[in-house]
Amino acid sequence: MIRQHVLQEQLFYGADELYRPAARNFYARLNEAVGDWAKLAAPFEPAFCADRGRPTDPGVYLKILLVGYVENITYDTDLAERVEDSTAIRRFVGYNLAEQTPDHSSISRKRAEIGCVCDIDEVLTRVVSVCTEAGLVEGDLTATDSALVAANASLSSLRSVRTHKSVREHLKAVREANAAPDPEHAEPAPAQANGAPARDEPQGPTESEACRLTPADESPPPTKKERAAKLEVSNAEFRSTTDPDARIAKKPGTPRGMYYKATHVTDSAHGIIVAAGCARADVADTEAALPILAQAKANLAAGGKELGKNVADAGYDDADFHAEVESLGATPITNHTADTTTKPDGYKKADFDWVAEANCYICPAGALVRYVGEQEDRLRYVSDARECARCCGRALCIGGKGRVRSIYRHRHEQARERNIARCHSDEGREALRARKTIVEAPFGHAKTYGGLGRINCRGLPKAHVKVVLAAVAWNLIKLVGARDKAQQAEPAWARQAQQAQAALCALIGLLLTFWGLIWARLTGFGRALGAVIAHHPLCRPLRVPLG
Repeated sequence: MIRQHVLQEQLFYGADELYRPAARNFYARLNEAVGDWAKLAAPFEPAFCADRGRPTDPGVYLKILLVGYVENITYDTDLAERVEDSTAIRRFVGYNLAEQTPDHSSISRKRAEIGCVCDIDEVLTRVVSVCTEAGLVEGDLTATDSALVAANASLSSLRSVRTHKSVREHLKAVREANAAPDPEHAEPAPAQANGAPARDEPQGPTESEACRLTPADESPPPTKKERAAKLEVSNAEFRSTTDPDARIAKKPGTPRGMYYKATHVTDSAHGIIVAAGCARADVADTEAALPILAQAKANLAAGGKELGKNVADAGYDDADFHAEVESLGATPITNHTADTTTKPDGYKKADFDWVAEANCYICPAGALVRYVGEQEDRLRYVSDARECARCCGRALCIGGKGRVRSIYRHRHEQARERNIARCHSDEGREALRARKTIVEAPFGHAKTYGGLGRINCRGLPKAHVKVVLAAVAWNLIKLVGARDKAQQAEPAWARQAQQAQAALCALIGLLLTFWGLIWARLTGFGRALGAVIAHHPLCRPLRVPLG
């Protein structure tokens, strides 16, 4: 018969009877890897007050928040329950079994205060310095990328910024306005001889209506472009009432939703995130990445490193972005997009040769296309009308009724041309091939296993805290993993020294065993002492029984 196990409560427990977690569990190894938690948690001090409430160590809340990212816990109620229930996490945080751990309301309140009054980026800077001291950061090759993270808001919370109507009410009003006749073109009803209004009798369409109707007396269906312009749900028109900082965005293959945009700059040596940040989802990738790259340069400089080559995908192929990255002292390597200018059957912009010394272009026929002025951030170059009139390739270059050929050049076009040249080099191709393995892994881990599948708070400052702490947790996980590999992969001389030490201990144990046997046969006291010597740790490898 199988006996069922029944819980038997005891009134008292001895200290040696309590369960202790494994000495080499992850949190114990994390404590050893970091060492000085007070230094990492120093930026949290403005959120804590020594003379108000119960004084709490900022390092406690830093560790608690990191547990949520390490164990993929999104909500603070689940996080508080996990911290209270685990003996390993209690020991990691610094609470014994008799102490009460912080509840979910304390965690939520401190998370909000940290986002408002603390410099969360300084925590990441100090963690990057710890990783640099451990030899995990080089800075020679970094990768930049961004990803959309779901916000704590839904499309049903959207309201028009002008009319304060919901999306459904706004679209209904737009449809009714589009279906209503234009009052400016409406004709007044004819009056009778006595001045009374005419009776409602079936009549044919008026002149204005006949202009809008087809021969089948039906209005033509609106084009796709007209429908998009009339029924568009855009960030310029709508805001969420629950999270005004969340923005409408759409990922490929998924319906649109409310998102934030997280950006990482990752080092290629061991995958350490050297800078991270969060922006609204409608901000361009290049605009969101520039402050993160400046922060990455500062974090690397704090550890004595420099920002070298920086790779990115085609979403960052922008002349202004290349120029800004070069101004930071880095070398941008970005997948470039193909030139899609007009003239599909004739000469494109790429067919014209740029002469930097003369600040002009040379057309395929050898004529000059000179600089004539500037429009916003573009420089305009125009050909000579007289030369174009007698050119035999005019139909391929201008076509139609045009007289001259105009070419527009961005003010930082040279930075983009340098990037294109780097992309076609062997070094650039190798860097672009390594981009996905560098920057995609942190995002995949954070959104799947690292607690960043959803922003559980509201507001851009709190979302920024969540993104940065997710990067801190990733870096600490990589730090612990690197220390474990270093301890496992010991050099050959260390293994030989351990083998020599084991052989020497075995020899000493053998000599002590024989001496104990001889003395045990001579005296009774020697017999007892020999038994003790035989069970000495130096004698255990031999396991020689006493006579």
